[in-house]
Amino acid sequence: MSTPQIIPMPDGIGWWYYEDEGTSGEVLEHEGTSRDTDDDDAPEWLQDAAARAAGVKDANALAETWSPAKARRVHDSLAAAVEQVEAATAAKRAAAEAQALAELEVKEAAMARAQAAAANEARDASDRRAAQAEKMAMQAAAALELTEQKLKATQLAATTLREEAAQALEVRDEARRAVAAAEVAARDAETQAHRAAREKAEAVEAAQARVRAAQQQAAKAQEERDMAALVTALELRGGAELDAERLAKESM
Repeated sequence: MSTPQIIPMPDGIGWWYYEDEGTSGEVLEHEGTSRDTDDDDAPEWLQDAAARAAGVKDANALAETWSPAKARRVHDSLAAAVEQVEAATAAKRAAAEAQALAELEVKEAAMARAQAAAANEARDASDRRAAQAEKMAMQAAAALELTEQKLKATQLAATTLREEAAQALEVRDEARRAVAAAEVAARDAETQAHRAAREKAEAVEAAQARVRAAQQQAAKAQEERDMAALVTALELRGGAELDAERLAKESM
């Protein structure tokens, strides 16, 4: 409840006015005069205060001193005063609203400045993030290029190693083929050597057999010659010696 305004008016009347909030929060206006003894909006002490401001003991005494003509004059004066007060109140309310609007505009301007500053800060942060992202992208591109170069070098080295491995395999295969050929040649040579040795041995054995046969034939021929000589000698020496010598040889 606002502080009641009590204004002395002409012809011994006091006018009062105040505001308070209703049950729903809206602003309620209350006004009246010291003569409105039956007005429920005005407590008795307020009506008496308005009457005393008009130079009368209380509201009841004020009501008893009035005539209808005076009441009309007071009513007209009160109406004019009420219009003036209402105009002043409206002007005051308009000024308060204008001040509130100005304060709101100041707050909105401050908020707009804060939002602009925040937007600038966000833009700067975004620019910094973009610059950092661009830097990271450049670093990533450089790393990717280096990786590609390393990959190419690795692929070239792998190709070289594969070629060298293929050459080594070819050399190994050639060596294996050469070893196999040498082994075959060695086996052939060994076989030929064995065959030659066998043939030589067989030739030697055949020669020895021929020698033995020749020796046997020579011995037989010698024996036959000896026998013939012996026969001749026996024939020459006589039959007795011949028989004795033959018996001796046969016993040998």
